[in-house]
Amino acid sequence: MKLLKENNDAVFIFWFEDSLRQAEHYLAEMEIAGADLLTTREVSHSALIKNKKIFFAEHYPLRNKEQEFFDSLNLAETTVLSALDEPLFINFGSDKIAGLLKQLGLKENESIQHQMISAAIKNAQEKLERKIITEHSASSQAGWFQKNIAAEN
Repeated sequence: MKLLKENNDAVFIFWFEDSLRQAEHYLAEMEIAGADLLTTREVSHSALIKNKKIFFAEHYPLRNKEQEFFDSLNLAETTVLSALDEPLFINFGSDKIAGLLKQLGLKENESIQHQMISAAIKNAQEKLERKIITEHSASSQAGWFQKNIAAEN
């Protein structure tokens, strides 16, 4: 909400359809209109993001795929918003990070940007890449984990 208010020209990009729908539903409940919410498939039309501040609303589970997409957009800076209850974090020890943040006095709705968090995300994505032989698409991050991690085990 804060980012929407501070950035009139913001575009929020989602990897998964279900995440986009959840955001649309939330904004409708809050009676907020006019937010630019797109999926990564829609972003191939560069006119939709030209001269706008771009925020990714979630990480993609595989680092290479995420990085290739970022590179294809030629962005000077990439901002990815994440939550500790995302499947990517849940599968890779978010409870430890959440405990540390709680000890530091961080409130639930506060954001944090730290190299340690970014490194943990990158490591989790790279671990997944080593496990996944054939990737199966899904409409949600949770569904992706169910299809891909369960399929590999």
